[in-house]
Amino acid sequence: MSGADNYQKVPLARSLNQFAERKVRGAMALLGSVLPAEVVSVSNSIVTVKFLIANTTGSPYTLPNVTIPVAGPEYVRMPTQAGDKGVVIPSDVYLGGVSGLGGGTADLSLQANLSSLIFLPIGNKNFSATDDPNSTVIYGPDGVILRDMGKKTTFTLTSSGIVINLQAGDAVTINGTLIVSENLQLGGSIESQSGGIYGGNIATSGGVTAGAGGPDSVDLQTHEHPTAEPGSPSPPTPGT
Repeated sequence: MSGADNYQKVPLARSLNQFAERKVRGAMALLGSVLPAEVVSVSNSIVTVKFLIANTTGSPYTLPNVTIPVAGPEYVRMPTQAGDKGVVIPSDVYLGGVSGLGGGTADLSLQANLSSLIFLPIGNKNFSATDDPNSTVIYGPDGVILRDMGKKTTFTLTSSGIVINLQAGDAVTINGTLIVSENLQLGGSIESQSGGIYGGNIATSGGVTAGAGGPDSVDLQTHEHPTAEPGSPSPPTPGT
């Protein structure tokens, strides 16, 4: 069969359709895809991920691990851990200028299909149950840290308690009643808001132990001692 009559073997309409399909598949292969991935390592807000894709087509290609940014702002940092699962989302243009993994400004030139991805964690039915589905729940493997950008005030919650660090002269202000169900331990004095002596009342049903001092070192509004007989005072009992 000569080349001139090959169209009888491969009809033109069919060959054109196959040609177009190959071109479309080739173009789509150059674009990024939304793929499942797992975090391998973490550096600040940058992660290295591996793709959770099984090679069931016999393809000779294996997708390499890639280092990409995590979706999210600077001001809320998720405690991303190695082993966390999610998806990668492609961008149509270069992201190095905004992620810090490169420089320059994006343009509309075509990017490699694994070069402009973002990692996005997704929900999982095996997550620990929320305390209240109608409340925002924040926790991390080691706890929670709240702070200002300059780290002048930090609120650290861990499994062993809460620590609040302030700069000298700063204060924690509570507009309301402070209720403590166990011991209240102080490392300083009880003072008024304006400084100096506290002028309010401190009521307690238990004993009050004052530091040792000289005479009149403790001022009391009322002070009574037991009496031997009604109307007949007796000397104070030591320790009362």
